[in-house]
Amino acid sequence: MGNPLVSVLVPTFNKGEFIEEAIESVLTQTYGNFELIIVDDCSSDNTANIVKKFLYDKRVRFFQNDKNLGIGGNWNRALFYATGKYIKYLMADDKFEPNLLEKYIEVMEKYHEVSLVTSFRGIFGDRNEVIKQPEIGMIDSIRAIELTLKHGNWIGEPTTVMFRRENLWIGTFKTELKFLLDIDMWIRQLTCGYLYVIPEVLSWFRQYEGQATKVVKGDFEDIFEEYLLFEMVFHAKKRFYLDQIVNPERLKKKKFMKNYKFIPKMIQKKRYDLVLRSFRIALKEGIFLPFFIKSCFSFYKIFKGA
Repeated sequence: MGNPLVSVLVPTFNKGEFIEEAIESVLTQTYGNFELIIVDDCSSDNTANIVKKFLYDKRVRFFQNDKNLGIGGNWNRALFYATGKYIKYLMADDKFEPNLLEKYIEVMEKYHEVSLVTSFRGIFGDRNEVIKQPEIGMIDSIRAIELTLKHGNWIGEPTTVMFRRENLWIGTFKTELKFLLDIDMWIRQLTCGYLYVIPEVLSWFRQYEGQATKVVKGDFEDIFEEYLLFEMVFHAKKRFYLDQIVNPERLKKKKFMKNYKFIPKMIQKKRYDLVLRSFRIALKEGIFLPFFIKSCFSFYKIFKGA
């Protein structure tokens, strides 16, 4: 049959509790010309035993890392093994609808100017809801980048997005990021072509206690990753079409202003290092707001009373 048209990549770390459901959602797809590549990042649970039950299917390949590479490193290792024309990630605790690959490939094969395909997605686990993108169908690259800079990851998590392997000349996932590495990749992919949104729920994103993204948010790391991401993008304004976006500098500052509402919480958790880091960013960006000054006063009172 030759190389598969699409590589489904499942990077995993201690997800034995969920990975069987994820794998089955791939093997039951209505479209069959795929390879399923599972890369285990040194799990200490029963992941390997579960995956080995599916190796009877020749489309399934299983790799185990010699050392833990972390989120971005493992995502990139999975890319290394991929041979398909299209790349479709599936996080080990998520799942696909049976016709996801069929629907996504139909768009990619029909519209060669499309770099990214996504769709509506559902959330299950601790809560249940459907997330719909604000726009559907073909979306211009500049418009998609602007919406991302304004609203964050409205495009979707890796489980929801497909891209062309040939466009990886823009680079792989940036391992210095832990929380926003997918948004960074989507923005760079959008410099290669358009975005297409399918108005159907075709993937499911699981939420549960102890999830890695929740841990990152709980320690405020996402705030500073957001700043790093904007710094990266604004460092190469022309490449990211920022010269065609209205008031990008104003957009950047407005995005950071909202983050300073977390300063009182940082003080409460005695994360004074993060407060000082916030101060430095505020000075650099020229942010002077009443609630920011109030936070500074709270910070001062704590040290005065110490």
